[in-house]
Amino acid sequence: MDKLQMAEILVNKCGITYEEAAAVLEQSGYDMLEAMVILERNGRIRGGGYSGRRQYVVSKRRASDANSLGEFIRMFWKNFVSGAEHLIKSRLVITMKNDTVRFPLIVALLMVLVINIPMAIAVVISMICGCRYSIEIR
Repeated sequence: MDKLQMAEILVNKCGITYEEAAAVLEQSGYDMLEAMVILERNGRIRGGGYSGRRQYVVSKRRASDANSLGEFIRMFWKNFVSGAEHLIKSRLVITMKNDTVRFPLIVALLMVLVINIPMAIAVVISMICGCRYSIEIR
């Protein structure tokens, strides 16, 4: 395998640039396994293999990786807000015959938390009556 093929494999499998691929290949002595290990250590790829598709991997630090309390709080809040945005964008879809009702998933979760037993009974009864529930992610 020539140097260009090795670089293309790293670019396609790891989501890095050709410049980064060339640098890591030189650093590893053109050993593909060593190059992957170096990229993983530097946080450019995550462990666990790849799917065979082109991937653009963004190194994402977790709040538990923080070096100070302030950094931990900032990272935690950023992840919390991101998760809340996903909940707000997601919709609970209730369908019965030709009628469809959509509302934010977060509203459904809050209703379950506030009135959990009556909600559980209502969901079971509605399912018996033919309602279908699904989640729509935008």
